Amino acid sequence: MGRCRLAIDLVAAAFLNHGRWCALCPRAGCSNAEQRGRCDDETTGGLDAEQFYCRVSHGGCGLTCAVDWPYRIAEIEALVMARPIPATRNWRPGEDLLDLLGENIEHGIVPTGAIEGGPSRALLAIVGDEVQAGSLESAPRPQIEQGA
Repeated sequence: MGRCRLAIDLVAAAFLNHGRWCALCPRAGCSNAEQRGRCDDETTGGLDAEQFYCRVSHGGCGLTCAVDWPYRIAEIEALVMARPIPATRNWRPGEDLLDLLGENIEHGIVPTGAIEGGPSRALLAIVGDEVQAGSLESAPRPQIEQGA
């Protein structure tokens, strides 16, 4: 079965789920989701840089539409992929870089500058969704010996 015409009034919103870029079909009544790249069944998902295709072969409705990708993909990935447990590598539209950084710090993942530079200098400056200073590279929080 061929693909349907591109739906210009519907847009699929990309999100990260367990470290994989995915999108839900935006057509009312369809509950299918597609991912970018290679799927567990060795097929290629219906999400790519340019469009979303809701694969009929995988329970979808056949919709083809545009995709809304976040502006700061690299920064989102830098923060989320630093998490050691794949089930925690998630991002949803509306979460900003500060939200993700806060989640990382809560779980002991800190910017590497905090380990290397110590508290005497600015480690990271984020204004809105723009990294103004520092790096989003992360590492596990170092263990502090008791009584030191």
